[in-house]
Amino acid sequence: MGRQPSDTGEPAPAKTRRSKNGCNECRRLHRRCDEGKPECQNCRDAGKSCSYNRTLSWGGRPFGKSPFRAALEGGVGEIETGSSIQASGMTMFARLLYGWLANAEAAKSFVYGQISSSEGTPRSLLKRTRSVPSATLIDSVRRPSWPTSSGTSSPLAYIPWLSEHHRMLFDHFTNATIGIFHDNPAIQLEIKSIMVPMAADTNHGFSLLASILSLASTHRMILGFAQDQAEIEYWRDMSIGHLRRPGIQEDGSTDNVFAATALILCIRDAISGGGRPLSWRLHLQGASTTLRKTNIFMSPIAQETRAVLRKLAISIQFRSLLPLSATAGLDKMQHETTVAAFGMSEALVEVLKDIRKLRLERLALQAFESNSGTGNMGPLWAALRGRCVDIVVRADSLVDGDVAIDEGMRATNALYGRAAVLQVYSGVLQLDVNNCGVRSSVEAAVKLLRAVTEDISAKLSVMLIFPVFTIGCLVTEEEDKALVIWLLTRIAAEHGKANATLACDVLQELWGREARSYGVAETRDLEEWTTAKGWDLSLW
Repeated sequence: MGRQPSDTGEPAPAKTRRSKNGCNECRRLHRRCDEGKPECQNCRDAGKSCSYNRTLSWGGRPFGKSPFRAALEGGVGEIETGSSIQASGMTMFARLLYGWLANAEAAKSFVYGQISSSEGTPRSLLKRTRSVPSATLIDSVRRPSWPTSSGTSSPLAYIPWLSEHHRMLFDHFTNATIGIFHDNPAIQLEIKSIMVPMAADTNHGFSLLASILSLASTHRMILGFAQDQAEIEYWRDMSIGHLRRPGIQEDGSTDNVFAATALILCIRDAISGGGRPLSWRLHLQGASTTLRKTNIFMSPIAQETRAVLRKLAISIQFRSLLPLSATAGLDKMQHETTVAAFGMSEALVEVLKDIRKLRLERLALQAFESNSGTGNMGPLWAALRGRCVDIVVRADSLVDGDVAIDEGMRATNALYGRAAVLQVYSGVLQLDVNNCGVRSSVEAAVKLLRAVTEDISAKLSVMLIFPVFTIGCLVTEEEDKALVIWLLTRIAAEHGKANATLACDVLQELWGREARSYGVAETRDLEEWTTAKGWDLSLW
């Protein structure tokens, strides 16, 4: 029986597809392809490259008989473009991405067409010319204020397939989410100037762009602007799927993109409040492993990008509790002679680095003492205590202002110095909370904390989570506990960081455990306790 006509008598409209049989990967596996953009569902789930081998048509004619061949026979002609190049958005970001270093006023453009042998100018090919669309035609949503000269447009102009909603997410990242990296606008600009061009250059895949959209979605949800968890997971899974491609990790030219993507995913999982235990540590470990590689053939721009990413990775690592495993918390980058971190003086970074080393040494000594059963451990413990005294002296110099640092960082470094002293007392020496030295240090730290945050109308610094939590672990007065909870709650609300809310939960559980012990002073091994509770807290 022949094919029956439709009831309406009108043929159904043909569905426009990019190919008749799907992408190359789906055709190879004989799977149904949804031909989604920028990649189909099957390729996104498997982390494969989604590509098409579509046969080009030339107006229904073979190429040799089509008007395109006649148009291209004359070769290539060069024409002056003048200010149109500048208006189209070829700015500093474009030069960084594609190496356009020529002056915009002297820029050239190229057209295909027949060249007149007498005049040497290109012949007009088409009656209708197509001008380069402006940034306002590409995207009508509010654009970020790019920190460059006038006439600059967003690199998103080079990603035309992004919808307005996704452009809004990227705009939120460049204007709002970048604020959780640091309070200093210069540092925000430094991070944005390397993240945005790499994300806009999708030649190496969409992993970084997808991770940025996931981070922006998470930040908006924490701030209460949206509640779309499915979108967050979609971009996160897409980013991880691209990172799993074998070619991404084997190609040295994509190391910076890989590390930047891993750091953005680390930050996303960290500020979400520990929804995925240990996930942010795994991303940080992957980024640190990649950043330890050396490549003498890197361009100056790539080397500067690598330096910024390394400082960001160290900043995240120093503001986190040690994991339970003694080997997992010590990153090899800390063994280097010079370690830089965002928003910290070199003296503060060295103090925090040495404290982490001493805490790991203390864990190793305890394990060796319990396993070997030897009693001749006195000299080793004495040496450890001697190094602790040296670190306390160095941390006090940060508080007293003896170290030459920027005036804007002085108050923050002083507060971090107080927190460092408390970490030595409680985390390395494991002194009780009723110890005289611990109590006097806590009182001094709380006094400094009140001085730093006395202006309640000003926005709190995003860097306060680490020192506030460290001080909160050792306070005993109800007034001081209320101050700590109030500060962490404000940071979570003002900056959109759910890890500050998790820090409140950890402290309240810790204080409740102390109350149930009827005020008996005890050593607070936070790493072991938080691991047992399933709370992997990042204080970044």
